[in-house]
Amino acid sequence: MKKRWVKKLRKIRGTLTSTLVIIFIILIVVLVGLAIFTGYRLSRERNEDFSNYEEQFLEKVVLLVDNCLYGDEKNALCSKYVLPRNTGRYEFFYLQDLVDGGLLESFTNPYDKSEKCDLESYVYVDSRSDTTNSSYGYDLDYHVCLMCGDKKSKECLDNYQEEEKYDLACEIAYDQEGTQPYQGEWTDQPLYLIVKASGDVSSKVSQFYYYIGDEAAYSDGTMTTDLEGVALLNRNVASQYITVESYDEKDNKATASCGNYPVRIDKDTLNYVIITGVLSNANRDLVANGDYSPMEVILEANTDPLDSISGFTYTWYRNNEVFKETTTPTITVDQDGAYSVEVTNAVGKQKVTSEQFIVYIDKEKPKVKVLEDTLTLDFGQDYDFRDNLEVTFGSSGGTYSCDPSNNNYLGTEDQKITCIATGKNGLETKVTFQVKREQ
Repeated sequence: MKKRWVKKLRKIRGTLTSTLVIIFIILIVVLVGLAIFTGYRLSRERNEDFSNYEEQFLEKVVLLVDNCLYGDEKNALCSKYVLPRNTGRYEFFYLQDLVDGGLLESFTNPYDKSEKCDLESYVYVDSRSDTTNSSYGYDLDYHVCLMCGDKKSKECLDNYQEEEKYDLACEIAYDQEGTQPYQGEWTDQPLYLIVKASGDVSSKVSQFYYYIGDEAAYSDGTMTTDLEGVALLNRNVASQYITVESYDEKDNKATASCGNYPVRIDKDTLNYVIITGVLSNANRDLVANGDYSPMEVILEANTDPLDSISGFTYTWYRNNEVFKETTTPTITVDQDGAYSVEVTNAVGKQKVTSEQFIVYIDKEKPKVKVLEDTLTLDFGQDYDFRDNLEVTFGSSGGTYSCDPSNNNYLGTEDQKITCIATGKNGLETKVTFQVKREQ
């Protein structure tokens, strides 16, 4: 009996052991599956965070470029970059600059929460497909390179050597040595743009280009040494800033903004000014010098050149005394007088004065009184029909006539006579009366 129970106990023990082994194996499989699932989910979430960061970074750069190219009030970062102008090169927009400029917050590394993504991450803009000459219509390709620990975007440039950076400084002066600095005033003199490179310049600077404002692209300047260059600004300029980009012989690029002042050069020569006059009516009928006018007269100063990059100011004189100062070339007058104008450009060194333009204002129509409404005249009587009128003109004077003019031109029939008085101001008065014939 005892041996039988021992056998039963051994059998039960074997069954329990097998069951526990199976349960243990199942538990291990479940735990491994959970670990794999959790790891996969965590990896996917981290990759999604990385992709979201890429998208945010790219979106901010696109908005920044749009603002710099087309915005009325430009972001302060615009002057830091030389925006693409069909240069066949890349322009890099760094995460560090966007963070410093308040456009983005630094990204936490999704793969290591104790670290931040590399602030040297960049978006590079390829303008090599751009074929336009203006700031509009750019065909730009954007590529994001976000670096978070060992994780990098697929579009990072493998051959982009960050250590090849160098610094660029520039100034604007009246002389090539920079001893007479320019401060933003209007000038009719040429200016010198002086560029100097420093820092980790692995090879000499081979060329530099400069841009005034957003659109006016200038050709490259002259290198005076391996690290210094100069360019002559010798044409009309009216812009808020100058940006320079330079390239060393390994094609590494640096950019710089020159000055926090507008650059203003006006080299136009103000040759002469003449005054023309027109009536202030819808047709703007011409008024000659010394003519009488029945209404206000618009005087216009016509200059050579007609426009100035710096703008003109107009000092108007009436009878040799200052009458009005304007920034537009026209004034409206309603008083008699001898008018002249002195034109000055914003540089302040060029002035020309017109000849006098005489204006007479007479708004009064001629007054005509018919002495006899019906004249009875013999057939052979000599009579000037103007003698039947009493005419009064305004200050401009005038003339008057009748049709027909004289009794000698009448036939044997009764007739209506029409007379017109015309002032020098162009206003008219018409009257009629009857002539009866006595045979």
